Amino acid sequence: IMAIRLDKLLAEMSKMKSNWILHSDQVHRFSFQFPEHSSNSEPITIEKDKKDGDHRIHVYSAKDMQEVYFEVRSFSSFVEHDVLINKLETFLKEHSPSGSISNHLALAFQSFQGNEFRFEGQLQGFYKVRRFLFFDTDSRTFQIVYDPRSTVNDNILASFQAK
Repeated sequence: IMAIRLDKLLAEMSKMKSNWILHSDQVHRFSFQFPEHSSNSEPITIEKDKKDGDHRIHVYSAKDMQEVYFEVRSFSSFVEHDVLINKLETFLKEHSPSGSISNHLALAFQSFQGNEFRFEGQLQGFYKVRRFLFFDTDSRTFQIVYDPRSTVNDNILASFQAK
């Protein structure tokens, strides 16, 4: 019985990944996969921008910004995590005074070390839950933000690779 269920799960995962898009940034040396559509066939919105050598890609399901919500910010060099965290916490406190921000925790993500914190609260008209990850590769700092309530976002995070 267990083997049959595992086969079904693997078949679903294989089908799921066939409808996923690979984003690869050769300059900042990272990649990840995300679905083309949400579970209700809504197209995934993709926003990309660059500023002062920093790259940002944000993919999300526009209707709820929960099922798919994943953002990667790749900085052009190293940035102190405390500086980034303080900036984000200030924004969150100003825009969601009743929101909850967790303590900073040490992060072990893949082979990288860093910091993380979480946010829960009303923001921009929605109740949001976000996990913020900060880590350094051998050449730059990364910031990842995603909604941890969704297994789709967990799968996107699991597909993330930095070199």
